[in-house]
Amino acid sequence: MKKVSVIMPMYNVEKFVSNSIESVLNQTYSNFELIIIDDKSTDSSCEIASEYASKYPNIRLVINAKNSLVGYSRNVGLLYAEGEYISFIDADDMYRSDYLEKLVNALEENNVDIAMCKHRQFVGNKCIGQDNSSGEVRVVDVIEEPQFLNAARGYCWNKVYRREIFDKLRFQTGITFEDIPFTYPALILAQKIAYVDEELYHYRRNINGITFTNKRIPQRGVLDLYSSAAELDKNYQLVKQDDKLDKFMRELEHSVLYISALDASCWVKLPHKDYKRVVNLFAFLANRKCGLTLEENSYMRLEKGNRMLYFLRLLFLDLIIDKSFSTDKTDEEILEEIGIIIDTYTDNDEEKEKIKKK
Repeated sequence: MKKVSVIMPMYNVEKFVSNSIESVLNQTYSNFELIIIDDKSTDSSCEIASEYASKYPNIRLVINAKNSLVGYSRNVGLLYAEGEYISFIDADDMYRSDYLEKLVNALEENNVDIAMCKHRQFVGNKCIGQDNSSGEVRVVDVIEEPQFLNAARGYCWNKVYRREIFDKLRFQTGITFEDIPFTYPALILAQKIAYVDEELYHYRRNINGITFTNKRIPQRGVLDLYSSAAELDKNYQLVKQDDKLDKFMRELEHSVLYISALDASCWVKLPHKDYKRVVNLFAFLANRKCGLTLEENSYMRLEKGNRMLYFLRLLFLDLIIDKSFSTDKTDEEILEEIGIIIDTYTDNDEEKEKIKKK
């Protein structure tokens, strides 16, 4: 039985971290280590994790020297990992008790480098949606079936990886949305994936988590998506095998950039004139960099059909965007202008507190 290193980044999750740790300890697969990386939590998360580490020899607690965000913490965990296999869990999420057993079995029985499963969403302790899982395991060749990458999404946490995947790829540091540029290239590098049609990973929608916080106070969040898209393109070039996925990856990068405009349109609290300017700058940047428009992106058309909320947000965005909008500014100048507009409005501590409360 090969060892699995489970890596758990942690920051201010005192309400949930015990449940998360217990869900790993209660696995039916016994040969694992849990590496918890505390990113300078200011609540009691570190004390809770320290108690578990003192009781269980297969739990290691590592404390970052300063708050450095999730990508950095995951990379630190990889430095300490001793297992042949690697898995991730966020400190407010949970594994089903057979998560490791089923994914490791799927990985080994099908001789692939990554096994993944479906996930179930929770708000608080309440489950969202219905479980329509079949329990089947199938092998997917992502080069031949690129649409599977769409279904897989950019999450790094509902998967078990052979350690060799990380010889070529690491997480981007210093930004949020750091798993997007890692996960898609990792799936392409593995090429064949064992997909377990069961909701083995339980994902908690935590409104106080990093993603939601950065959308409410967006001077980091919407700009980080640009960095994420750029890193995605760079990592794709590292693992590219032929030209079959080029069109899909260009559409994917375009969609990630467009989500910046989407989030700006829905979350950024700006005066109407500045708000429209930010949205149009993001949309223009996405279209110019990828040589596409919203209407030409088949990936986004597919997403609109799959998710009603996404469709409504894109429809709203389409009403805001001026199709004739143009600028001679460079990408860097566009990003600088966006940053100045957002930071000007949220430069005041009192304004930031108002946004937080909303």
